[in-house]
Amino acid sequence: MSQAQVATKVAKSIKANLSAPFWVDVMSDDAALTSVNGTPCHVWKWNLLLIRRDVNLYSKGILPHRSWKVTTVKRYLGVTGSADVLREKVHAIYDGLVSADRERFEPTKSAHVA
Repeated sequence: MSQAQVATKVAKSIKANLSAPFWVDVMSDDAALTSVNGTPCHVWKWNLLLIRRDVNLYSKGILPHRSWKVTTVKRYLGVTGSADVLREKVHAIYDGLVSADRERFEPTKSAHVA
């Protein structure tokens, strides 16, 4: 399954707006790359990792930093909901996209017992 198909499936499962900047980047074939510890990484994936961290803090009543706003995250991801609903949606996005990405790039290990 292609990245765009996986993204569409995940977005529909959480009722996200597919025209939001995050989903446009995920479905783009020429998504921007950044360097994380010398390894190329898609900007959308890096943003998702940071959003996941920040939303986990926010759902516990902690603001990640002074200028952080939950509405910015909601607009970027194209989702709605309270702090707990947002956390569940972000985890669903992460699980859906990152696990699909791992399956594409890491060979499956067979359960071979000698």
